[in-house]
Amino acid sequence: MSFPLPANMPSLSLSIPTERHAVGNVELNEELLYHWLRRLPTANPLEFSTRYLDALKRFNANDVGHVQRIKLLDMYRGPLNKLVLSLTIPSLQQQLVNADMRLKLIDELGDVINELARGYKIIVVEANEQSNNLKLKPLVHMAIYRAMDAMGLLALHCYNFYRTLPSRLFQEMHQLLMLTLTAEIADRPVFVNSQYKSDFSVQQRYLQIMLTSICNPYGLACGDVVRCYQLMLQLAPAAALTLLPDSAKPEAGHFYINCLSDRTPMPSVLPPLDDNYRPTTLILDTKPILNRVDKLFDQAAAQGESHPAAENIRLLRQLMPYLNTSYQRKQPRLPVEGSKAAYVAVGLDAIHQRVSAPLTLPVAGDPWLDSAWEVLNKNSYGYLLQKRKIRLAHDLKIGDFVGILETAGKEAKPDLKLASVRWLRTDDFEQSKMGLKFIHGDAIPVFFSVGNSEKRQPAFLIRENTLQHQPAMLITTSGIHNTASELTIKTGKKRFNFTVRPDKLLSQNDGFECFTFKDIIN
Repeated sequence: MSFPLPANMPSLSLSIPTERHAVGNVELNEELLYHWLRRLPTANPLEFSTRYLDALKRFNANDVGHVQRIKLLDMYRGPLNKLVLSLTIPSLQQQLVNADMRLKLIDELGDVINELARGYKIIVVEANEQSNNLKLKPLVHMAIYRAMDAMGLLALHCYNFYRTLPSRLFQEMHQLLMLTLTAEIADRPVFVNSQYKSDFSVQQRYLQIMLTSICNPYGLACGDVVRCYQLMLQLAPAAALTLLPDSAKPEAGHFYINCLSDRTPMPSVLPPLDDNYRPTTLILDTKPILNRVDKLFDQAAAQGESHPAAENIRLLRQLMPYLNTSYQRKQPRLPVEGSKAAYVAVGLDAIHQRVSAPLTLPVAGDPWLDSAWEVLNKNSYGYLLQKRKIRLAHDLKIGDFVGILETAGKEAKPDLKLASVRWLRTDDFEQSKMGLKFIHGDAIPVFFSVGNSEKRQPAFLIRENTLQHQPAMLITTSGIHNTASELTIKTGKKRFNFTVRPDKLLSQNDGFECFTFKDIIN
């Protein structure tokens, strides 16, 4: 006896604890658990996650009824969701000074979210062994919804810290969705009773993370990853999701989801046949989303900067091309000519220091320059690099300012190219891949002072390029453009010092900004 799935899909296979038995020190009383959760050290996220993981593992090992299990799991769920949705790379760096502890917390939080999902899946697996009619099991429907929500949160956590997703995560989400699709309840919000119900459906939660995965999450700023996830929940009802008929042919404008795969939905490409057998496949039509967002763009254009959701509109403009199946997602790869190794310095101060007082590469003890990156691709846009076992890989984020240092020989001065991080992902084997976009121009390391201040700050001066119609630019730490009315640029030669006024801001993030300037004639 089991809940039905499509005929061409294997039987239900969800990862849950292998043994369940009575374990001591587990709060099985709602009031006691409530007080235990309130006493957790939220100001110390590492201790918080360690205690949480230990308690959840012990709880999941207990053999308890479905009603009690889901009630107590829901109590665990609230504080955990709040922490995960608020955590970013910069906030983590402020809370934990030690880099190894930051990595431990990222990994441990992933384990906690996974353990929460496993708790809900216990209910699904046990019910699947006892019944064949999911429509008559609203509590199991809620367990599927909660498991889908937790697994989506786990994917979000990985995307937020540019980590690969756990193996079989999407496969299990596909299975949970197919249970509800087959029972014809996938698009219905869960209703157990008037006090226990959901605002969204299983299908909406499923589409939330599938759409997020399509929208280039490894290329989004860490704060934008969470906002993308939240926006996709609002847009999910507009998407059309249907089962692929056996006789179907690929159509432009559709994404196809292989329900036996962990891969991100593919645009206009059907899963391949194997011995005339095609795995269970879903058709995801995103055109209704694009039409809906186009109307939002028209409304925003009419209101201009006063639009109440201007930041969301900005992010949607970045995301929407990825929901269009005709969008070119990847840069063309070219054979790597010349050096196949490059060193990368991270941050304006570090780049400036290495160029102003160059050292022989590699630099022992430097977390970024102790070994070279392998160059996988070079083109006019930038580089694609990879490297293993980077001590501070979890501190990298989209938008970081970097300097690419390449040498023709041991004695040669490194050739510098300035760039910013545009794509980033680290896998379970500590292999990091990073896409860099060039900041074009001839960069000169300089210092500057603000107004009458004697304090010198590092910067890079990008010379004017009349052939490329590129004005002279200055790259500084973030905040200078808006706060300084006058800057004195100090080059290596005193007679070439000059005073400027910041003009047009070209790009900005929390690490650096780039702007043009106008000379001030004394």
